[in-house]
Amino acid sequence: MEMKATTICKTIPFENGAGPMWCYGNSTIVRVGDNIFATNMRVLPERKRHNRTSLEVYAKRGGGEWTLEYYDEGVYQREPCPVMYLGGTLIGVTVNPITIEIPADQEYMLAPCQPRIYIFDTADKLRLVRTVVPEWDDPTYEFVDHSYRSHAVDKVRGDIFLADQYYLGNGEGAHCWTLLDKDFKTIRFGKLDFAERSCYHNICIRDGETYVFAVQDIHEPNKEWADYKLKMTGNEWDYDFRTIFLNYSSDIRNTDFAPSLVITEREATCGHVSNLDCTFTPNGDVLFLCASKRIWHDFMRDKFFPDTKFDNVLELVRLRKGKIIGRSILDVSNEFDGKNPTTGYAGGFHITPDGKEYLFFAKSNTVPQDDLGDGIYLCEVNGTTVDTPKKIYSGNTAYSIFTSRTRLGSETSNIIDFYWSDEKSIFNTEYHL
Repeated sequence: MEMKATTICKTIPFENGAGPMWCYGNSTIVRVGDNIFATNMRVLPERKRHNRTSLEVYAKRGGGEWTLEYYDEGVYQREPCPVMYLGGTLIGVTVNPITIEIPADQEYMLAPCQPRIYIFDTADKLRLVRTVVPEWDDPTYEFVDHSYRSHAVDKVRGDIFLADQYYLGNGEGAHCWTLLDKDFKTIRFGKLDFAERSCYHNICIRDGETYVFAVQDIHEPNKEWADYKLKMTGNEWDYDFRTIFLNYSSDIRNTDFAPSLVITEREATCGHVSNLDCTFTPNGDVLFLCASKRIWHDFMRDKFFPDTKFDNVLELVRLRKGKIIGRSILDVSNEFDGKNPTTGYAGGFHITPDGKEYLFFAKSNTVPQDDLGDGIYLCEVNGTTVDTPKKIYSGNTAYSIFTSRTRLGSETSNIIDFYWSDEKSIFNTEYHL
């Protein structure tokens, strides 16, 4: 039986460089028992970019309808606000509000901000019961409205791992992390040191063992390619995402991260990669899901790789103790009529109370020759292989999809809670395994 989507709320484009799914290494939906909570950013059209949204938190209690239970009126941000489950009736929402007054008619980019965690009690009606201001390894860090923040919850120890970007100047940033205990006291902090600047972290932590996956996010380093792209597009914005790195620690409370490991890359053909999700499995392995394009821009093949075929690929990687132990290709969208496939992938993992490992993925804007068309597919994971994908939703889910994830503190469940947006509405649907 296929799922039916329901609307959480209406929305409009942010028009500030972000959007409802911009925090794609995280999630904005969480389940607490029979209740589900989801964040959204209310866009304030009267405010100029960039900090023109304010936090909303919606609740669906039992079999009821989605209702707005919290609005952070007068507090302005740029990005969506990821959520986590903290045990009992508590959830946390990471926020990054500006710390100065900016007139509504003034455009202000890279405004100073203060990273915080809002702690809500979800019993009865949502109540904001505490605001946590994390400590970092350098108290002089300048945080701005481009946070690229991410987090994970250690369900064994109750610790919270947070990552955030601090501003270096000239439009560039670097990333720092902090570890809090269940009482929100600082345990340890430091810097994330990838081989190259990397963002949009997927993080999972269990009993101290910590994985931080991130995608390269740098200016085009190849001058010949950069010059040609500028000629073809006229656009000086040229950030590239061709390699996914891993930072790993066997116990983040007392062990530094090992040198970064390359998980996958599309460097040779000027491609593109996306890190989608990660999770610990019951036996302690970690699953990682990613998507890639052999060549990102069509015109680059015409000039530099005329004999290379286009393709888009969905890939599963399995790791143990920070090392890759297996990988497999789950789906491929090949070029059609000589054109770069438009197929987009999103997806993630779900663990059930009896220890089964599931992988779901969404395909959108598929091309005619694809075996699997638009929709959401579900399959059980067995090592580095998966069962035949089963379609559980028909339709286009755009390029990103969130769920209530165990790495963000959620309990294992026989229900998968989905969240996605077409930038007109925020949608939710539940799938019962």
